[in-house]
Amino acid sequence: MDTNINNNLENKKSNAFVIIILILIILGAIALVCYLFLSKNKLENNNQSDISVEKNSIKLDNTKDYVYDAEYKYNSKYYRYARVSKDASTDKKLVTNENVTLKDEYLKVNEDDIPFQVNNNVQYLKDLKVPYININSDDAKKVNQELENLYMEYAEEFDESATPDIGIMTHLLLNYKKYTNGNVISIVVVDGAQATAPWYFQYHTYNFDITTGKLLSYKDVYTKAGIKESDIDKKTETAITNKLKEKYNLYKLDEVKDIKEAKFDYLLKESLANYKKELQNNTFKYYLGENGKLFVLPLYDLPIENQYYNYNTPVN
Repeated sequence: MDTNINNNLENKKSNAFVIIILILIILGAIALVCYLFLSKNKLENNNQSDISVEKNSIKLDNTKDYVYDAEYKYNSKYYRYARVSKDASTDKKLVTNENVTLKDEYLKVNEDDIPFQVNNNVQYLKDLKVPYININSDDAKKVNQELENLYMEYAEEFDESATPDIGIMTHLLLNYKKYTNGNVISIVVVDGAQATAPWYFQYHTYNFDITTGKLLSYKDVYTKAGIKESDIDKKTETAITNKLKEKYNLYKLDEVKDIKEAKFDYLLKESLANYKKELQNNTFKYYLGENGKLFVLPLYDLPIENQYYNYNTPVN
């Protein structure tokens, strides 16, 4: 009888073990099915999200930044030029392409406003740069066309300046800087030429909202800089006054005697009038710089060389 009892216990233990194994197999199968189901849904959701992002992207090319170097091509005969030697007094002849032997010598220009590196010895076509606005909008399309035209103008001038035996070494600058502040990308394009006279720079500013693709107005930009509409005129006029004083002292214009057009009050009046006129004509230049700070580039009246100059001016 004891033997029968022991056999029954062993059978019950075996059956219980089998049941436990079956339960574990069933639970494992359920877990596997759930995992596969959830993974499939997650993958589908991710794919759907990627498709949604791609459809909603404001970029023309999602593999590139919002702003990058444009790659416009001009039918150039020359890709570099320089003097035969650094001593311009003894040899003014220009050489081009493979005949250039001078070494590169870079220096900074426009240091007190928006500095750029230029090559003092050799001029390269590749150093002429304009940005490409990688945004799918009418405003971006219009700006890109303007910048392409500007590049072609300078590329043509490069070829003309590289003409051998022309006798004048012309330095060209066409470059840009970009600043990102939240959903605003600001771009400052600078162009200029220098031969026998000092450098003279021209500026082009563009401020894009990368959520809409639209250019931002002056009000849009100064508001993002934390300046109220009721304060902007006073702040801008104060900034213009301070910058004019700086340049006035730099060029020692107070030493010019008995000429009304060289007096500070007269120059300030003219410069402030230029500011108002540019606002009315929608030609005023402005941008958000580092840390969201507002900068403007008003047209200053100064009795030096070209008379009218845009100077980079912070507005506090």
